[in-house]
Amino acid sequence: MRIATVLGLAVTISVAPTLVRSATEPPSPVPVVSASALPASAAPLAMTTLVPKGTIIVVAIRRSFKSYGLSTGTKVTYDVVQDVIVDGNVIAKAGDVAEGQILNAHEGKSTLFSQEGANLRLSVDKLFTYCGDSIETDFARTEFRNKQGFMGSKKDVEVSKGQKYLVPTERAQKVCATKTSDVQSAPPSDALPGDKN
Repeated sequence: MRIATVLGLAVTISVAPTLVRSATEPPSPVPVVSASALPASAAPLAMTTLVPKGTIIVVAIRRSFKSYGLSTGTKVTYDVVQDVIVDGNVIAKAGDVAEGQILNAHEGKSTLFSQEGANLRLSVDKLFTYCGDSIETDFARTEFRNKQGFMGSKKDVEVSKGQKYLVPTERAQKVCATKTSDVQSAPPSDALPGDKN
């Protein structure tokens, strides 16, 4: 009986310190992944790059317009067709929005004694980029219909939805951009230049 009691005390004494130590040990730290440890493709770093004057941006008009009944100053909205890359930096992405306006809209007239062609002139004035900058552009294009149909049956000129334009930047400008290994794609063959080009 005495031997058993002594052994029991011995076991209790030897185990108790272990329990105390485990209770007082600090918990293991939770690993933290910093942003710098992420792959570059997951979080590209924004930077600033200089966009030269005359850099071409391809846009497509969002809706159709006819010269008949159209008012000067009507807002025109466009979508960027393809990424714009300058010196290995993406300055604008496909889907970015550009805006302009109707500069002039005139219905054609045709009579037995006179004929006046229809015209529709529009602009692209500014592009709003994916990272919050805006790029000023210098583009205007006039569409004419000089010859009317028989007895004046065709009096309108129309710009169709999806029509693409080659829009140059108005001046050299610093904008935010992200690095890329891609190269600039060639502009679509059906994209039209402005009156100045």
